[in-house]
Amino acid sequence: MNTSRAQWQEAIAAHGTAVLAVDARGGFESDTLLGLGVHHCSIRHFGKRRVDMVPRRFGSVLRTGDLVVLHEGWTLSNVVAAWQCVRRAIPYVIMPHGAYDEKVLEGRLKYRRLRELLERVVVHHARAVWLYFDAEAVDVRRFAPRAEFITAVTGYTVQSSNPNVVRRGRDAERYVGWYGRFDIKHKGLDVLLAAMVRLPEAKRPLVRLVGPDYGGDKPRFEQAILERGMGEWMRVEPEKRGDDLRDFVLGADLIIHPAKWEAFGRVIVEVMAMSQLVAVSMSTHIASVIPDSSIIKFRCDSIALAQVLANIPDGDVAASIAQAGRKWVQTHLNWSVSVDTMWKELERHQIFLGDPADATF
Repeated sequence: MNTSRAQWQEAIAAHGTAVLAVDARGGFESDTLLGLGVHHCSIRHFGKRRVDMVPRRFGSVLRTGDLVVLHEGWTLSNVVAAWQCVRRAIPYVIMPHGAYDEKVLEGRLKYRRLRELLERVVVHHARAVWLYFDAEAVDVRRFAPRAEFITAVTGYTVQSSNPNVVRRGRDAERYVGWYGRFDIKHKGLDVLLAAMVRLPEAKRPLVRLVGPDYGGDKPRFEQAILERGMGEWMRVEPEKRGDDLRDFVLGADLIIHPAKWEAFGRVIVEVMAMSQLVAVSMSTHIASVIPDSSIIKFRCDSIALAQVLANIPDGDVAASIAQAGRKWVQTHLNWSVSVDTMWKELERHQIFLGDPADATF
């Protein structure tokens, strides 16, 4: 989410609109990624946890002609910020980054009825909920039936040269790759493990998994692999970045992304942009808009994923899919297209900023 937010800020600033990133003072500033040309302001908050922090004097940074973008959902800070906007007649939109997906909420949202009531008020007073894909609207309307929407997907900058130049030697290890944060439920790692167990030994590929821990799930998943007897075929490795991550992605036969939900799916887009073959769960919203010729899609269950792992395309077939994927990202996730779509969507909802010299996005 942080990366997408920063890139949107930079893209909007590049079009001549002043952008101010506001965060919580007291240790959160270092977590804020800022794009070029983006101004930054930290304000004091009550509370220590992200979900129940309350901003102090948020209204002091608001000016006539501004448009406020609230990120994520189900947070008390958004409720207070929305109230401040309403009091001052400042329009705001909500970019949930997938927070309203029903699968996110299953068993995770305490005091659900009360929080849905508060969130409904926030959403209904918003000028719009900013979605990446139209399919996300279903989950929002479930608790906020009068919600309005704008749809503008996050862009992605593809390198001008094709980076897929990694080639294995004859004796190089072949593997299927996964990378991301180790969130077992969200990222579908339990589905991946079950799929590997289903396969006969002769059909099991080596699966290498890299990325940071999330809430202790990395050691838990490593233990689950051992308990299911999959240690020979599934290898949990330290996080990789930069060139090491690039080489890991391009050295694989396939990158898999079995997430049970996903707002945008940056991993998916990154892999496609590298002209690498990627298999994606159809539970991710982005899978609904990418043609079958550009990625491999599967139902988010162990049976379907096992079939993918046992039948990985190779040679010209794999190269054709991978190249089509890169071209799709270049064409459909071009930043100029995304920003232009955003402005048109704002105008459709009669959301206009004031004088660029005074207004802030």
